[in-house]
Amino acid sequence: MNSSATIQIPATTPLVDGSTYYVRQQVGGCLSDPITIQVKRTPVPPVGEDQQVFCQGETVADFIVGGTNLTWYANAAGTTVINPTTTVLTDGTTYYVSQTINGCESDVVAITANIITPPIGDAVQDFCPGMMVSDLEVEGNNVVWYQDAAGTIVINDPSTFQLVNATTYYVSQTYGPNCESGLLAVTANQLSTSDCTYISVDDTTYNTTQLVQDILINNPCAFID
Repeated sequence: MNSSATIQIPATTPLVDGSTYYVRQQVGGCLSDPITIQVKRTPVPPVGEDQQVFCQGETVADFIVGGTNLTWYANAAGTTVINPTTTVLTDGTTYYVSQTINGCESDVVAITANIITPPIGDAVQDFCPGMMVSDLEVEGNNVVWYQDAAGTIVINDPSTFQLVNATTYYVSQTYGPNCESGLLAVTANQLSTSDCTYISVDDTTYNTTQLVQDILINNPCAFID
């Protein structure tokens, strides 16, 4: 029924989320004034981060989602149901989930799976004598260094583990206690002493400001924070 209560609709008309309806009571030949009813779909969708990181081989059931009687779908329309325990996550793929309470299903929430990959770094890296494994440059989250390609011999303290020429080291990145990526292999290439330039800083003869103003840039007007 419209706001002026002149257009009657069947009782079997499906409700539309967010719509407003109007109803009047009829007693004998008398009609009451209309009252307004606004409908809102319940329950609310389940709760979960829209981007989640996982290890290779994990399934949709490993998504962290808060909700009741969850149903997973392969499409945003919620028409293709998937089995969360047997559907292996694919990197970059978006999955959709609803919750059902008292027989009423919510809208779906979209969650994209990001499979953890090895850290990023050059496969061959130069180093000067005396440098450590921690001096190798890689980009990753909570990296772990290994001496072997199987990832069984951990380098517990890369900052004290000295690099050896032509030796390959292996590094992974981790998320949480049980999710570790594959390994990136990095081979260390030692430069000659003549190729390595060392800077010696005398911090006893000069203070910090003098080192910058007088030695590094030779400008007494420089502002030093």
